[in-house]
Amino acid sequence: MLQTVDVLPARRRALRRSVHVPCEVIALDWGKQVRHFATDLSPYGCWLDTPFPLQPETEVVVAFTPPRWGKQHEVVAFARICRRVRSGSRRGMGLEFLDASKPDVAAMFRSLRGLPPPFVSERRKTTKQQIWVDTLLTWDDGEHVKAFTISELLGMIADDDFEFSPLGSLLASPLAA
Repeated sequence: MLQTVDVLPARRRALRRSVHVPCEVIALDWGKQVRHFATDLSPYGCWLDTPFPLQPETEVVVAFTPPRWGKQHEVVAFARICRRVRSGSRRGMGLEFLDASKPDVAAMFRSLRGLPPPFVSERRKTTKQQIWVDTLLTWDDGEHVKAFTISELLGMIADDDFEFSPLGSLLASPLAA
């Protein structure tokens, strides 16, 4: 069956945290080191408030000390500009860290734990897409109605490994057909 669904933008790998961390940024376009402030941070990237954001896809070097790390340890990473905003109250650029080491990522997860996420004033926009669904399972967990789709992966499961139970007229076993 063809089903229309609302699709949210891609989810982040980690929750961003609200911070005010000084960062030193080096970009070829500037020719020198420039100080900015990261206002949200995750182990995989950050948002820098700046009145002069660089073009997306520009690569920079960023150096900063994450919250709770103390002055003895600084993260220095190559980063790519993945988003920029040139007008409005939130002018700046989003950076994705390109070469963060696994120990630094793990340490940043620990140091950011417990810090609040940034306040988001705008609602994320959804798009409508048509998808093919062979079987749609829905259930109520007491707070939300949840849905799970089964399509081409169903053919890879042995019949005796999976049990279907019809739920009224909403669900009938495709294996029984």
